[in-house]
Amino acid sequence: MSGQTAELLKKISETEQLELAFDIWEKYAEQRIAAELTGNQKAELERRLKAHHENPMLGRSWEDLKQDLGQ
Repeated sequence: MSGQTAELLKKISETEQLELAFDIWEKYAEQRIAAELTGNQKAELERRLKAHHENPMLGRSWEDLKQDLGQ
Protein backbone atom coordinates (compact mmCIF):
# COMPACT_ATOMS: atom_id res chain seq x y z
CA MET A 1 0.00 0.00 0.00
CA SER A 2 1.35 3.39 -0.86
CA GLY A 3 1.97 6.02 1.77
CA GLN A 4 -0.62 8.21 0.10
CA THR A 5 -3.26 5.50 0.44
CA ALA A 6 -2.38 4.96 4.10
CA GLU A 7 -2.75 8.68 4.76
CA LEU A 8 -6.16 8.73 3.09
CA LEU A 9 -7.30 5.80 5.23
CA LYS A 10 -6.36 7.69 8.37
CA LYS A 11 -8.80 10.42 7.39
CA ILE A 12 -11.90 8.23 7.32
CA SER A 13 -13.74 6.60 10.21
CA GLU A 14 -13.35 2.95 11.20
CA THR A 15 -16.84 2.28 9.88
CA GLU A 16 -15.92 3.78 6.52
CA GLN A 17 -12.69 1.77 6.49
CA LEU A 18 -14.65 -1.44 7.11
CA GLU A 19 -17.15 -0.57 4.40
CA LEU A 20 -14.28 0.05 2.00
CA ALA A 21 -12.67 -3.26 2.96
CA PHE A 22 -15.95 -5.10 2.37
CA ASP A 23 -16.39 -3.37 -0.99
CA ILE A 24 -12.86 -4.33 -2.03
CA TRP A 25 -13.35 -7.90 -0.85
CA GLU A 26 -16.68 -8.11 -2.66
CA LYS A 27 -15.05 -7.01 -5.91
CA TYR A 28 -12.18 -9.47 -5.40
CA ALA A 29 -14.55 -12.31 -4.56
CA GLU A 30 -16.68 -11.63 -7.62
CA GLN A 31 -13.64 -11.85 -9.85
CA ARG A 32 -12.07 -14.90 -8.22
CA ILE A 33 -14.75 -17.29 -7.07
CA ALA A 34 -18.05 -16.39 -8.69
CA ALA A 35 -17.71 -19.07 -11.34
CA GLU A 36 -16.87 -21.69 -8.72
CA LEU A 37 -19.92 -21.14 -6.48
CA THR A 38 -23.18 -23.03 -6.67
CA GLY A 39 -26.43 -21.12 -6.96
CA ASN A 40 -27.19 -21.81 -3.29
CA GLN A 41 -23.77 -20.53 -2.22
CA LYS A 42 -24.20 -17.36 -4.26
CA ALA A 43 -27.65 -16.80 -2.73
CA GLU A 44 -26.27 -17.26 0.80
CA LEU A 45 -23.45 -14.79 0.17
CA GLU A 46 -25.92 -12.27 -1.22
CA ARG A 47 -28.15 -12.74 1.85
CA ARG A 48 -25.23 -12.18 4.20
CA LEU A 49 -24.00 -9.16 2.29
CA LYS A 50 -27.48 -7.63 2.32
CA ALA A 51 -27.74 -8.23 6.07
CA HIS A 52 -24.36 -6.56 6.57
CA HIS A 53 -25.35 -3.53 4.50
CA GLU A 54 -28.60 -3.22 6.46
CA ASN A 55 -26.79 -3.34 9.81
CA PRO A 56 -22.99 -3.10 9.49
CA MET A 57 -22.48 -2.93 13.26
CA LEU A 58 -24.18 -6.28 13.85
CA GLY A 59 -21.74 -9.08 14.41
CA ARG A 60 -18.49 -9.48 16.29
CA SER A 61 -14.98 -8.31 15.73
CA TRP A 62 -12.23 -10.78 14.89
CA GLU A 63 -10.51 -9.83 18.16
CA ASP A 64 -13.62 -10.63 20.22
CA LEU A 65 -14.04 -13.95 18.47
CA LYS A 66 -10.40 -14.93 19.01
CA GLN A 67 -10.70 -14.01 22.69
CA ASP A 68 -13.80 -16.16 23.08
CA LEU A 69 -11.98 -19.05 21.43
CA GLY A 70 -9.11 -18.64 23.88
CA GLN A 71 -6.51 -17.58 21.34
